[in-house]
Amino acid sequence: ILITKGSLQSLLQIRFTSGDLLMLIASFFFASYTILVRLKPKELPPKVFLFSIFVLGVLFLLPVYLWEHLSYQRVIFDSTTLLATAYVGVFASLISYYLWNEAIDLIGTNKTALIYYLIPVFSGMLAYFFLNQAIVLTQIISMGIIVTGLLLTNKKA
Repeated sequence: ILITKGSLQSLLQIRFTSGDLLMLIASFFFASYTILVRLKPKELPPKVFLFSIFVLGVLFLLPVYLWEHLSYQRVIFDSTTLLATAYVGVFASLISYYLWNEAIDLIGTNKTALIYYLIPVFSGMLAYFFLNQAIVLTQIISMGIIVTGLLLTNKKA
């Protein structure tokens, strides 16, 4: 409903790109990470675990970075690029992964994973408050479906 604005014709005309495939692969890896993180030994401090994950991430991404750096136009490290990289590095990586891991420890993998369904809801509300973007009927319906699904999933039997 949200993506197609309620139009079946729009759904039939969706075309996927290589970026869509990359996002699908990334989603698979993050889901795997979420499931496997609960196997982390309890004795391993969360900050040490997170540091280890980041070091492994750098080691896996370094060859790709070097290939891209040598094959394509080089990135210009100006103030905008450095600030954006710092934001992604601190907030979208360090803090969010730390809190994600803590949530898994506190409430478990299944309940933590449900948070992901709220991303479109929060994105719509943030766009409304910070970008003055109107919230239309299809967004309200989509938000209602998401919240209803979460309430049903967490309903005590």
